Amino acid sequence: RCSRRMALASRFCGAIKSAERANDGISLARALSLEERRNRFVGPLVEAVVSSPSGDARKVLGSRLRSSWADAVVFAVSAMVAERDDRLLDACSAQFEAVKAVVALTREAETNWTIPALHGVARDAYRLARAYHRSQSAGCSASRADAIQPLTDLQVVLRNAFGAVAHHRSADPETSKRQGALYIAILLFRICFRVGNLNSGAVVVRTIEGGRGFPDLSQFPKAQQVTYCFFRGRLAVFNQDMQTARMFLVDALRLCYRGALRCRQSIVEALLPVQLYFGLVPRRQLFERYDLRPYESLVTAFRNGDVRGFESALDANRVFFMRRGVYLQLETLQLHVYQSLFRRAARLSDCGTRVPLDVFCRAMECVGVDGDDDHVECILANLAYRG
Repeated sequence: RCSRRMALASRFCGAIKSAERANDGISLARALSLEERRNRFVGPLVEAVVSSPSGDARKVLGSRLRSSWADAVVFAVSAMVAERDDRLLDACSAQFEAVKAVVALTREAETNWTIPALHGVARDAYRLARAYHRSQSAGCSASRADAIQPLTDLQVVLRNAFGAVAHHRSADPETSKRQGALYIAILLFRICFRVGNLNSGAVVVRTIEGGRGFPDLSQFPKAQQVTYCFFRGRLAVFNQDMQTARMFLVDALRLCYRGALRCRQSIVEALLPVQLYFGLVPRRQLFERYDLRPYESLVTAFRNGDVRGFESALDANRVFFMRRGVYLQLETLQLHVYQSLFRRAARLSDCGTRVPLDVFCRAMECVGVDGDDDHVECILANLAYRG
């Protein structure tokens, strides 16, 4: 049993050394992966470490792995063992150290061959932090600050990783480490939205969209383009920059594979309030195609200027809209519903360009909303200010 364990450790270390000698980042990423479907060594390697007298990954691998990647490998294997024992917090800590080690090696590398390994360890770190967050949220035993602490810690680690690749200067675009920056940026966006710290995404945006020499988005894989445009659009909504939000979300929908219905549904749900902001009402077929029935009554009330109906539809589906992250955006559209109502009232009154206030007051009474002249004047002033 001991000899078999040592033979396995030798094969694993040999795979690491071979990948390092060949500058094979993909093979190295597979060897460092915590998931068995990507890494055939995970199960046997964890058993070897657990069943060793010391139970220490460093002692099992240390004598065989004389490589600059030793620290990254040892921390990754420690994370594998901790995850198997359901010690998610320890697994997060070990994996974060693995990410730091790979970031340091990426800085030292002359080309971008280490990028696949960096993406792999960063992806696993995010998966572990999310798993810890879900476990703590489900148990209701920890405070929110404690539940999101690993995500917050990972955000700091990934900022360092983003800086290592995003600011790399290379005359050859093919070997530039900037090719790996967008994936790290997407992970940072995911964490920003998860922990509610959206302001930190502005630094990432400035680097990507304002940085000199940063590759055009079209040079990255299409999946990364779609995800970046999606989060960039949502961030613009948060900053009330609706024009930019519309541009990025439309691009995300255009680039997204037509068969990826769940992804397209998420994009459409984020885009819908933005389109309504500009007065663009979707067709009924859209709700059927993407299973967006709760939006149907809301959009109907929006189109008809039915203020009371809009409020009722928003209140009836409050939990659904909150889970989708669009409730606050939909709530801000109430002023636009008044605009639809007043536009219809002005058209029916046939008063030309000077419409008496009592026309709007009666229109509000027709949809079940109490409103006097002062209330109507306030709404009209807001509409005029918005343009």
